[in-house]
Amino acid sequence: MARGYISSRNLDGNWIPQSIQNLTIRDYCSKNKFNFLLSSAEYSIQNCFSMLASTIKEKKVNIIVMYSIDQLPLDNITRIKLIKDALKQKKEIHFALEKKKIITKLDIEKIDTVINLKKLIQKSLKADDVIKYIK
Repeated sequence: MARGYISSRNLDGNWIPQSIQNLTIRDYCSKNKFNFLLSSAEYSIQNCFSMLASTIKEKKVNIIVMYSIDQLPLDNITRIKLIKDALKQKKEIHFALEKKKIITKLDIEKIDTVINLKKLIQKSLKADDVIKYIK
């Protein structure tokens, strides 16, 4: 059984309506022939991942389909802990928008690389903005 996971927060600076997130997840599940359960929606509180943690603990769920990689915690320790908890429970994590998945520990490294590169690029862009204003 696949449970969707949607967000009520901005994702990478963009607000995506939950209805759009759900449509994307349902389409992904349909194409991959997953038996789809309703999505759990994360609280809008910054750095809160309690709905993700409870979805990982659900016995009947073996696949979590997130709308995007951008829903994962930016904090490396929190992110890796949640993902490792899912893998220990023999669960897969899929990202519908990017069409990526985490099934093995090697996949964690790939996703971490993507997230850390995005963080580095964002820091770089912010530094460039500062330099523009100084000149």
